[in-house]
Amino acid sequence: LQQPTSSTTVTGAEFKNNVVYHVDHGFILDANATSGIITNTYIHDNECRDFGLWDDTSGSNSFHHDCVHSYADTTGTLSNIFIYNLQGLGAWGATSNAFIYTEGTAQTFYVFNNFLKPSDASTDHLASGYIGIIKNSTGTCSNLFSYNNTLVGANNTNTGNSGFLSGAGSSPACTGLTWKNN
Repeated sequence: LQQPTSSTTVTGAEFKNNVVYHVDHGFILDANATSGIITNTYIHDNECRDFGLWDDTSGSNSFHHDCVHSYADTTGTLSNIFIYNLQGLGAWGATSNAFIYTEGTAQTFYVFNNFLKPSDASTDHLASGYIGIIKNSTGTCSNLFSYNNTLVGANNTNTGNSGFLSGAGSSPACTGLTWKNN
């Protein structure tokens, strides 16, 4: 599912009660067009699983799997995004990015009550963590909330999976990050 914008405001979108599997990306919020705004958007009560079929073993990593991938450039904005009651399960593959990933300009994101557990201990690799918040060189990110999420590792030896990655990219880092009861 993709919600593209181009110099418009999209508000009140809701994606719920879906089972998404054997795809590269589950839900995409794209405010990358000039002055695109996506706000008051709800992604909840969904299941994402088994994205590993899209592994790209050529070395180019053309397919970097995400259940939820949102992004906005310097003139686009993502705000008041709610991601909750998500089940991230199954074989995520060797070229996965994150279960929940946002990049660029992000303001007021709520990520809560999600259960994220890859199943294949030998191959699942989440390069940007289970939940990744990345700011690009000219974007901003602020007021990011992560509450009551359960993040279960596939094993205790795979060092490629971090629980949470925030603020990677250029300075200044993201501000207003709250991480509780995860």
